[in-house]
Amino acid sequence: MTATPIVILGMHRSGTSCLAGSLQEAGLNLGRVDLKRRTNLKGNRENAQIMELNNAVLEANGAAWDSPPAAPCLWSPEHAAQRDSLIADHPASRAWQRAWGFKDPRTLLVLEGWLEALPGARRVGTFRHPLRVARSLQERNGFDIDRGLALWMDYNRRLLRATAGDEMPLICFDWPPEQYDAALRALVAQLGLRVPAAGFSFFETALRRNVDDLGADLPAGVQAVYQELLART
Repeated sequence: MTATPIVILGMHRSGTSCLAGSLQEAGLNLGRVDLKRRTNLKGNRENAQIMELNNAVLEANGAAWDSPPAAPCLWSPEHAAQRDSLIADHPASRAWQRAWGFKDPRTLLVLEGWLEALPGARRVGTFRHPLRVARSLQERNGFDIDRGLALWMDYNRRLLRATAGDEMPLICFDWPPEQYDAALRALVAQLGLRVPAAGFSFFETALRRNVDDLGADLPAGVQAVYQELLART
């Protein structure tokens, strides 16, 4: 019997790395993860094998991280076996080990397969203002703003569905540092983790890019999803 994992959900460029790194500081075992990269100086805190599996499932369903599937992804027996092996081999997945979990934004697109293997998994989510995400994707990937907003809406509709009828905690990456820190502390207590003695160090305001004016109007559908996310925090 394995310990109940914590799955960190959220779209790319929406604070998933910050949330994962902060929970890691609080005692969440993420296993072997990326600790530094060009577009994220503190690392995206993703397990490469989980990311590769999520990509493979998406590709087998004719989709990709930037071209989400229209229907729930089907997991082949081979992909399911690989998933089960990754869970069994996680260094902290046994009941006598400390809390464990993982993070990859692609998980939102293939979540059904993960929950099939981990039906009792605890989920936490993070989101960010649509324009900030779209501008970040424009800077990193060269996507135009409309494409970034469409991707934001697809991912965050899935995030809302993942929270439906559940008390899954949501945190907003746009919150001021004091509010974000307070939310982290409450979340850590809820998850049975421990606030680091020296406080959280992963979050740094200087690393939060694309925080310029948000005066532009949002498409109605995007605005509606954003308001519903805010209402659930």
